[in-house]
Amino acid sequence: MTDPIAAYVDAATALRGVSLAPDQRGEIIAAMALTMEQIAIIHTFPLPHDIEPAPAFLP
Repeated sequence: MTDPIAAYVDAATALRGVSLAPDQRGEIIAAMALTMEQIAIIHTFPLPHDIEPAPAFLP
């Protein structure tokens, strides 16, 4: 079975005409896998359906 993240990296780099060294490819796949894990955690937080994004971030 093909790793979907590796397949995405291969397709995206081919589409953009970018060539990666094997160590670069591995690092990008690892970074994307970590990002996907973090996104999965964020998606566990329930948000109300009527929530609206702020028009501007003002600290």
